[in-house]
Amino acid sequence: DLCGYQFLNSVTFEEGVEKIGTSAFERVPLKKFNIPSTVKEIGVNAFYNHQASTITIPAGLTRVGSDALSGNMISEYIVDEDNPKYSAYQGILYDKARRTLIHCPNYRPGFREDKVRTSVGVPSSVTAIRTHSFGDNLEKLTLPPSVRSIDDEAFVNTNRLKELYLYTMQPLPINGTTFHM
Repeated sequence: DLCGYQFLNSVTFEEGVEKIGTSAFERVPLKKFNIPSTVKEIGVNAFYNHQASTITIPAGLTRVGSDALSGNMISEYIVDEDNPKYSAYQGILYDKARRTLIHCPNYRPGFREDKVRTSVGVPSSVTAIRTHSFGDNLEKLTLPPSVRSIDDEAFVNTNRLKELYLYTMQPLPINGTTFHM
């Protein structure tokens, strides 16, 4: 536990750090933190519930634990083009081939509360949706026929979701925890 963590709003890591451990800054309301180019791994929940708006992923970062970068104020992910595992498109985090949607931020790139991301059309390259992929501002979501799998709790925080369009010819493996709200 970090004593007085509620007053901590930024963290700067020096080059040379290779791993940021599990729950290292979980629930610490960081508005800004850097991920050095030397970091290869970020543990589960490492920055869970942070308040940063932009997350920059360096080329060497190839292991990001579940909910490691989850935060409600994110407007965009920026991924170094040389990163072999991750990519970003319109601020949304994907795997490198853009087949797996990893996380869709609550806000549109470059904006905050006045530009809430309420509607998302998933690109036709996407075949999988990961756990906790969408935020609580989402009202409308369109999934293309290419989507073949949706992880448990993919829509766990989508309390405002009113419209979901699934354009698929085959049934998707959806169970009771997919939409656990």
